[in-house]
Order: sequence, then C-alpha cells, then structure tokens
Amino acid sequence: MDPLTELVHRMLLQIPEGRVTTYGAMARALGDPIAARTIARILSKNRDPSLPCYKVVMGDGSLGGYAFGGPAEKKRRLEGEGIRVVNGKVDLRKYMFEGFDVPPILRRMAEAQERIAERNKPLEVEVECVVGVDVAYNEGWGVGVAVVFDGQGNIVDKNWWVGRVRFPYVPTYLAFREAPFMVKASEKFRDCLLLVDGHGIAHPRRCGEAVHVGAVLRMPSIGVAKRPLMRDHEKIKGSYPSPGWGLPPIDLLNRFWFGGRRQPEPLEEAHRLATRLRASLPRE
Repeated sequence: MDPLTELVHRMLLQIPEGRVTTYGAMARALGDPIAARTIARILSKNRDPSLPCYKVVMGDGSLGGYAFGGPAEKKRRLEGEGIRVVNGKVDLRKYMFEGFDVPPILRRMAEAQERIAERNKPLEVEVECVVGVDVAYNEGWGVGVAVVFDGQGNIVDKNWWVGRVRFPYVPTYLAFREAPFMVKASEKFRDCLLLVDGHGIAHPRRCGEAVHVGAVLRMPSIGVAKRPLMRDHEKIKGSYPSPGWGLPPIDLLNRFWFGGRRQPEPLEEAHRLATRLRASLPRE
C-alpha cells in the first residue's frame, strides 16, 4: 500500500461517531486540496468494509458513492450514527469534522519540488544522443522504458525497469509516481539529452517530471507532454514541450524529432515498447 493511501485510511479512523468529512477536507489536511479526486479514487477502491468510508461525503453535503452498498447503504449507516440525511444531503455546518492528525505529505512534496526548481539553472548543452523515457502501468505495477537514439535517428540501446507503484496519481505530483521508473530505466545512459513524456518547467512549481528526473540523473532534459498543464503552454507539433533540468533550449527538439508525429520519435518508440511490456506486468 502506498503512503498516501495509508494516510487516507488512517484519517477515516479519526472521524468521530456522528460526524462526517469531505474529500476536500481530507485533501486539505494532507496539504493540497487538488488531491480531493485522488482521495475519492482511493476510497472507491477500498475493499476493507471495516474502514468507515461512508463518513466521507461531497463538498456540498451530497452523499456520493459507497463501495459497500451504494448511497442507500451509506445513508442507512450515517443515520445509524444519528446523522440526519435530508434530500440526499448532510448538513455540514452541524456534522462536519476536520480535525485530522496526519502529516501534510503533499505540502512537503510541494516544498521539495520548489527546492529542486530553485537549483535548476541553465547548463551548457552539448549532446550527441537522446534518450526517450516513458512509463506504462498495469494495476499496481509499472514499467519504465528508455530508448537511446544517436544523432542520425538510429536506435542504439534500450533498457526497462519493472516495479511496484509506490504513489497514486495526484495532479502536479506525477513525478513522485513516475520518476522511480524513469530513473531506473535511464540511469545507465549518460552524456545524452533526456526526453521525458511529461512536463518540464511548465508546472505550477516549475518542477514537472522532466525537471525531477533530470535533477536526479544530472542529465539535461526536456519535457514533452501530450496535454497542457498551464493555460499559456504553447503547442508544438502536436505536443507541449518545456525545458527540464538544465533548461536546455526547446530548439534542440528539432534536431532529435526524427519524424515523430505527436511527439519526438525517441518518445514514441519508448511509448510503443512500454505498451508492449505492460501486457507482461504482474497483476495484483
């Protein structure tokens, strides 16, 4: 079980009898309200009926779902604790609980991202090869893939690494989920430009996956994302690139695109290989 899920389960046990909380309140206690949907996903996957998931409702007091019987069973359990449900809603002014005793893990992660971003300075970039890096998942397992191209567009090496997923998807914290796979797959390749399927400095804290992975490996990197994270992110050739670690110029992509369509060919090849390998990953 990943650390965020453990904390969410611990928080459930802290809600007193006769009280409820919201996904947003739990996310705020963990350090960032952006995680509310992640908490909802975690609770939707809970298979332990002893955990009181029924005590978590929507931000407007609506009941929302419940894995062990749906809204009707959720209502029955809440009313069994003396909580009135009127027109499908709970009065949060009367029943709300927010006094959680948990570490603000997401705030600490955000602070770590800010520290990495502060150290990110322009580097002299002279590279003759490029490494495309991507990750694919199958339930609780993932595979990180690195594919090396030379300056003429030839594949010269490949590597991949399989492991358990140690952190769920939370918007703007994706590096904490994907970086371990990317680093393990790429760490034997040096003196190359790293192309990461993700964001670089086009991130609320200027520390997307490309910055994070490049900082760990001490390799210049560029993030090439499929979707924008920031509103003013410019689209180039079907993707959204931004400088990563070392702040290399985006113009380097022209040298290493090699006819790729939506993303540079090294990233598209890494994606193809990761997709094939995903079928062989263990299942929970």
